[in-house]
Amino acid sequence: MQTRWLDRALDKLTSLFDRYPEWLTSSAVMLLLAFSAFAHVLLRPWLLISGNDLLIYYFWEHFTREQFAAGQLPLWNPYILSGYPAVGNPQVMIFYPPALLLRLLPLNYAFGVGYAVHVGWLGLGTYWLMRWNGLTRKGAYVAAIAFMFSGFVIPRVDAGHVDLLYSVAWMPWAIGLWQKTLQTGSWRWAILSGIVVGLHFLGGHPATLILTVILMLIASAHWLILQLRPFNWKTILTRGALSLLAFLVVVGGFAIQLLPTIELIRLSTHAEGLLRDCGLPFALTLPDFSSIALAAIPFDVFLPWERNGYFGAFALLLALIGLTRGTPPESKRFKPFLIAALAAGLLFGFNPSLPFFSPDARLLPAVSSFRVPSRFMLYVCFAGAGLAGIGFETIIARLKAGESIPRWPIFVALALAVVAVPADALFLSGPKLAGAELAWHARAFTSLAGLSTPRYLLAAALFWLYRRPQIGKIIVALSLLVVYADLWFFGHPYIHGRLETSLVNPTEWITGLDAAESRIVVE
Repeated sequence: MQTRWLDRALDKLTSLFDRYPEWLTSSAVMLLLAFSAFAHVLLRPWLLISGNDLLIYYFWEHFTREQFAAGQLPLWNPYILSGYPAVGNPQVMIFYPPALLLRLLPLNYAFGVGYAVHVGWLGLGTYWLMRWNGLTRKGAYVAAIAFMFSGFVIPRVDAGHVDLLYSVAWMPWAIGLWQKTLQTGSWRWAILSGIVVGLHFLGGHPATLILTVILMLIASAHWLILQLRPFNWKTILTRGALSLLAFLVVVGGFAIQLLPTIELIRLSTHAEGLLRDCGLPFALTLPDFSSIALAAIPFDVFLPWERNGYFGAFALLLALIGLTRGTPPESKRFKPFLIAALAAGLLFGFNPSLPFFSPDARLLPAVSSFRVPSRFMLYVCFAGAGLAGIGFETIIARLKAGESIPRWPIFVALALAVVAVPADALFLSGPKLAGAELAWHARAFTSLAGLSTPRYLLAAALFWLYRRPQIGKIIVALSLLVVYADLWFFGHPYIHGRLETSLVNPTEWITGLDAAESRIVVE
């Protein structure tokens, strides 16, 4: 009786969603969630969203705007070293359509809006990737939230990795559209897939595009295995032709950026490839994998932005359910792809000797121009989020069928809560919380962002409530709220602003001489 009013409110909310097209409601939800995460910066437009390496993008963008304002295409930047081909560097994002639109906004405000829009776009792409693979709306929302605010994505704001965050936002779209191409054999899907891959490249981070292409190859292998019985040469050859069509769309449609980039790489040190000693520091180590279960790692790690696999405490438990329990029939074919992606992320990220190094101790040519191993943590977050969506679907299916929920997630949640206690103790005693200079609300937000034990205790409580089917509707809504709240607080410390006049580069590898004229010196 006490929850009947809440049931009615949830029914009204559901009917409101059903009244409008799904593409509209999902877009609105993702945009609202992304705005909520960045609101404390976006609502103060005089602030510049801060980031460790943001200074270089700030100067590049200032120079690009200056050139466009003078009616010139920014081909050559004379303020870097003895001059630098700006058009050949995709990180400058001269031709990237969203960057062209963001240039209508003030420079200091454009970065925050760009981050929020791309995080929302990443979530929307993940949502539709899950929907195209058989998940219901609820499971798709869990997966989208878990991935868009995961440890691989949101910490990039604090790192100032503008191009990487912009680029990764296209990853689920590229995978989903390529799956559509393989499934339907439609040349329209192939062309659209090529366009999305091209936009992925224009986003400014070719290394992330290579990671996406590897996932597309895994998706292709997954589709091919399903075609072995019965074996059909005609179907396989048709998909091969569509692959060629998508490739031609990328090469021909985006040559304006692709050709200068190839020329720049050919003449740069990247053409030599990285040595083994350059790649090894960027491989994952065993302690790095604790980031999958802990909201804050209490010890120092090398380049923490590259090594964070957190996608939510409750979502992690849902992923374990999705990995080990029966899968809803609609998403049964999707699960092996996610498991393959997870295995690839763990293998390639953790073991730097496979398959990146040749006998002469150099990285293989395909991966020699960027730091590969640690960035395979992207696969862990992506696959984990997808499995969390499947796990949530499994629980909902059991509730609808009147079946009981297994007890083991409760015990796993309690065990993880106990394990997290010493990590939380070290985190609370760290310099970020021990300093008296932090205001009480900043200390509270930081505590909620990094403590893992309360997260797992809350997850245990939710799984206990799952065993009480009379509150099924409420627990489903509460689950979605917990997934989002967990990651909202996790990401909050990574999103902060500062006055434009105080813009500095903490790593000190570049020095701004005159921000008004975009002159910099590379040390």
